[in-house]
Amino acid sequence: MSKGHQFRKTTSKTSRKKEASEQNEVEGKFDTGKRSYSLGLIRVCLEETSETVVCLQFLVMNLEQKLKELLHHIFTE
Repeated sequence: MSKGHQFRKTTSKTSRKKEASEQNEVEGKFDTGKRSYSLGLIRVCLEETSETVVCLQFLVMNLEQKLKELLHHIFTE
């Protein structure tokens, strides 16, 4: 019975560590957005509009990254 309890504890600790890692990655992206893309300057009144603006900004960030990868692939051949 104590082994099962230890396993659950380990799983819980492992899942907490994974969640913390994912959270750090997401927060890092927000920091990059704030510094590089002026994400911290977004000032809109409606919550829905704010969410849309933030989503579009992250879309631009992802597209820029993919463009860099594509150009790197094209010019390194």
